[in-house]
Amino acid sequence: MTASDVGPAVDDLTRWRAPGTVGFSATLQGALAGWLVMLYDPHPLVAHCGTVNRVQIHLRCRWRGIGVAS
Repeated sequence: MTASDVGPAVDDLTRWRAPGTVGFSATLQGALAGWLVMLYDPHPLVAHCGTVNRVQIHLRCRWRGIGVAS
């Protein structure tokens, strides 16, 4: 897969914002290395908690610590 294959899908993910979701992306040397989508409950009592729903890391970026919880 090339950037032209994946780019439109990633663009759609970053534009789509459903209530209770947030997205993050990581770049490495100017290229997309990975992304994730988190779900959260916007209620004030539990808004500080979130669940990682999806994580994708480019194969060339694996084993470099991208996407690892710290």
